[in-house]
Amino acid sequence: MLRITRQESGRDLILRLEGKLLEPGMDELFAALGTNGSIARTTLDLSELSFVDEAGAGLLRELRRRGARLVGYSTFLAEVMQLEEP
Repeated sequence: MLRITRQESGRDLILRLEGKLLEPGMDELFAALGTNGSIARTTLDLSELSFVDEAGAGLLRELRRRGARLVGYSTFLAEVMQLEEP
C-alpha cells in the first residue's frame, strides 16, 4: 500500500511517499504529481518508503533524471534504484 502526502510551497511541490511503491499504485503517484509545471520543482521524500518493485524503481529513476529531487531514501532503495547512498 502506498500513501502520498502532498505539500505545495509556492511553485515547489513536496511529495512524501510512505509504504510500498508497486506498479499497480503508480497511477496514484502520477495523480499526486499533477501539473505543477516542472518536475524539477518537485521533491520526493522517500524516508518512509519501505519497498519499490522494478517498475517503481524505474519510475523514480526517470523522475530523478527529469530533475526531481529524491531525498531520505534508505541504502536498500539506493541499491534498488542504482543511486549513490544518501
